[in-house]
Amino acid sequence: MRNHPILALLLTGSLAFGADYYVAPNGSDSNPGTLERPFASITAARAALRKTTPEAGKDSVVYLRGGVYRLAEKITFDQEDSGKPSAKNIFRNFGEEKPVLSGGVAVTGWVIHDPVRNIYKANVGTNLFRQVYINGEMAPRSRYPKGTPVAGPFLRMVNGDGRNQRIAIKASEWKPVAAVANLQALEIVYLLHWTEFRAKIASVNEAGNTVWLNLATPDPKVFFCKPDKWFPNEPYCFENALGFVTEDGEWFHDATTGWLYLKVPKDRDLKKMMVEIPRLSTLIEIAGTPEHPVHDLEFQGLGLELSNWIRPSERGLPATQFVQPYDIGKNRSFDNLDWPQGIIKAQHATRLGIRHCLIRNTGATGIQFWQDVDDSDIEGNEICWNAANGIEIDAEVTRNPRPDQQSENVAIWNNHIHHCGQNYSNGGALLAHFVKGLRFDHNEIHDLPYGGIQVGDQPPRKDVLNLGCTDNQIRYNHIYRVMQLHDDSGAIYTLGGAQKGTHIFENYLHDIRRSRWAGGYYVSAVYLDNFTQGVTVEHNVIENCDRHTPYGPFNGSKHDTFINNDGHDSKVKTNAGIQKGYDPRKEGSAK
Repeated sequence: MRNHPILALLLTGSLAFGADYYVAPNGSDSNPGTLERPFASITAARAALRKTTPEAGKDSVVYLRGGVYRLAEKITFDQEDSGKPSAKNIFRNFGEEKPVLSGGVAVTGWVIHDPVRNIYKANVGTNLFRQVYINGEMAPRSRYPKGTPVAGPFLRMVNGDGRNQRIAIKASEWKPVAAVANLQALEIVYLLHWTEFRAKIASVNEAGNTVWLNLATPDPKVFFCKPDKWFPNEPYCFENALGFVTEDGEWFHDATTGWLYLKVPKDRDLKKMMVEIPRLSTLIEIAGTPEHPVHDLEFQGLGLELSNWIRPSERGLPATQFVQPYDIGKNRSFDNLDWPQGIIKAQHATRLGIRHCLIRNTGATGIQFWQDVDDSDIEGNEICWNAANGIEIDAEVTRNPRPDQQSENVAIWNNHIHHCGQNYSNGGALLAHFVKGLRFDHNEIHDLPYGGIQVGDQPPRKDVLNLGCTDNQIRYNHIYRVMQLHDDSGAIYTLGGAQKGTHIFENYLHDIRRSRWAGGYYVSAVYLDNFTQGVTVEHNVIENCDRHTPYGPFNGSKHDTFINNDGHDSKVKTNAGIQKGYDPRKEGSAK
């Protein structure tokens, strides 16, 4: 890692301290960017800031006035947007106002389609999207049987046939689908333990009481990478058919004609409803290079919402835990949009700060440090209602990564992360691959269909232990109501290899119950999996969990230390979660 000083990064509320430029939805880019005559766009303010020579010891600040900023394209920050350790470049809200950066567009031009069922339609074009939002809330994609991707209910498969890449279901369950669905748009979704698979259907063969569904995917074998014995009686459902639009709020997009169909409640006036669809994969991109990293750049008090991720519509999605596509393998790159995208996405940066932002309604992930983001802070954000993950660190995923790949000394604290995995149900709050020196303290995590935190990536062979994933601290977090759908994870989960110096300490973990849709693998509060070694699990409070031993090493994990995790220390419970005034960058701050 590069040797940069670690500084305390303070969120200042003073408008007189280093305030340089202002942006407002009703501004103009021909303005000088003053409070009285603000810019209209962040890109104009960014260009002006690049020409600014900061005063010694004073931050340069771009203040965003309240309102919605609909972005036509992502905003990219590079080394030209760097500040200095003593004079940072900051993009933040003005006072208590709430600026919102949106990657979506409003849907207009509605006409009645079915007056009996009160279904309207609007032509939004053939560009793909996978979410619709009504007044800021995610609307249910049309589904059979009725339910949600997180809670079900689901149907049960009869069998799987990996040799011929097909799935068997009951003919009685296919009949109502065949009556209303168009195969070209229909998706089947099936769950196997910790995995979620989504695919279109190429053809159908009926055989008595059984129907075989032949999947339409670029690489069918990936969708059958698990043994056939895993398939019988496992959950599945169908999505995306106009005939499934039977309940208020449900929608269907016909990508061949461009029509978006929406069932509107009888007592609601569509003209008074804000209906939006996402268009951009990423809103803010921080893209340095190993030689010229972006540094001393911060984003504070912003709202970011409505990002898009269309790979599941284009190729299907065979996803292992935390929505990692099986078929990408080593072909992961910063520009590969087949990987779940972050609404904020960064690589090759140091002393980056993301503070007190509201990040919600994303098409995939919230904050994504792709690779090589050092000495950086994620503090005090609310990250919620994401289709995939809340935060991902080091998606590059190289065992024993080089210094120009690995993120080191990232601190994540006082964040409220909830309702992730809302479309891709094996998403979670934090996925940290092969990181070093991670601090994950005093966060509150809840209401997830899969796990809360994963540190480490796919397990190595038994004789390959050192992966460069070391000295990570997971402390003082409050995690509850996770594992609401899948099995084989937990509130805190480590996956594979020696993780020397990793400490799981004084977390309060509770109300972790096995779902009726889960398989038979472990559901645990603390779960050290697949040859994990060198981890200390100490003085955590674990309550109201299904498993009689709610923590432990499983599947070859060894040489881990467990100390006093059977108590109910009220001080641990009170201290866990968001704690005002705590700062891991300051010695002696409150815990």
